[in-house]
Amino acid sequence: MVFSAMFFVKPIPQDEAYHNFAGQREVLGIPNFWNVISNIPVFFVVLIGTIAGIKKKWVGFDTPAYGAYLLFFIGVGFTGLG
Repeated sequence: MVFSAMFFVKPIPQDEAYHNFAGQREVLGIPNFWNVISNIPVFFVVLIGTIAGIKKKWVGFDTPAYGAYLLFFIGVGFTGLG
């Protein structure tokens, strides 16, 4: 019932400046420097998790969920690239 009500309500306009909250400074020739550099810790987590997964060093990596753990870390790595 609530879902069908949205078809009868006008869209709520959003201010165009809403998306200007991200840092837009250029440092060392890199546009949006802090947004780009903040992905470096993500890659460290991916690296540690993937190496531990391959070597099966952490608790849980020897379970049938082993592939899911590795897929998770690989997915986080691709997210960091984005």
